This record gives sequence, structure tokens and C-alpha cells, in this order.
Amino acid sequence: MSESTKEKALAAALRLLYYRDRSRSAMEDKLEEKGFASQDIASAIETLLGEGLINDSRFAAELAASRIKNKNWGPRKIALDLRRKGIPAEIVESVLSEISDETVAKCAKEALRKWMLKRGIDKRGLNKKEFASAYRHLEARGFTGGLALKLLYPLKESHNTEVE
Repeated sequence: MSESTKEKALAAALRLLYYRDRSRSAMEDKLEEKGFASQDIASAIETLLGEGLINDSRFAAELAASRIKNKNWGPRKIALDLRRKGIPAEIVESVLSEISDETVAKCAKEALRKWMLKRGIDKRGLNKKEFASAYRHLEARGFTGGLALKLLYPLKESHNTEVE
């Protein structure tokens, strides 16, 4: 007896979840790429949601924590990444509200420290070009301009460039 297309869509979804957690949107896209009909995809998604195997809030929180820990991303870049993955705006806002200012500042300091280390900048102040480059780097990493300036001004004004 062969599996129904709904069962095949569910089996494919479960195989995808075996490798890593996925958002609802990402799962729908993957199943669509595999050629499943929209009603079979909807059925599989509803089953996975009912079993708690797909949870956009959990997925978003875990992804945000990973981006902070492993990539030193700031809130803006994390939000953009989550939206690209199809996470609803209210979940993105909720996840970002859980990230403390202290965590964001620590992450920005680490991103700046690595940027400086990569460029061999130590024990001297940042010149104008380095200051501007560091500012752009922190903004590209998703940190606010205000936080970037807060971290960079002491490095420009003094000759001690260690980031605490």
C-alpha cells in the first residue's frame, strides 16, 4: 500500500526537521520546492504545529541567541534575518525585546574587538579612516549608531584601544 501525498509531505517535513529546526514559512517553502501540493503542505504544517514540532517563537529565539553568540550580530541585523526567514513581525519584536541592553553592548564590544584584532589595531588610537570604518562595521553588524559612537569615541580620543 503506498503512502498518500499528505503522508509523504509529512514524512518529508519530518526529515527536514531531523537536520535542524525550521520556521513555518521555511518549511512551507521547502515542501513547495519538493513539489507537494498546497493542501498537502497545509496538512503537514498543521500536524507539525499541533505536535509542537514547528514553533516560530522558539525558532526565532534560538536563532537570535545563536546569532548573538556565534556571529556577534546586533538587534537590527537579527531582525532582518528573522524577517527574511518569514518570522512574523510581532514574534521578531517579542524576541528582540528579550535581549538585554547589556547583552547587546557586550556583543558590540566583542565585534569591535575582533575587527580591531583582524586589522592589527592595538595600543594606539583610531585614526579618522579607521574610526569611520569601525563605525560602518558596527552598523553593518546591526548595532545602533549611538552604541557604535559610545564604543568608538574613547578609542579615538585616547591612545589605549583595548575594548573592555
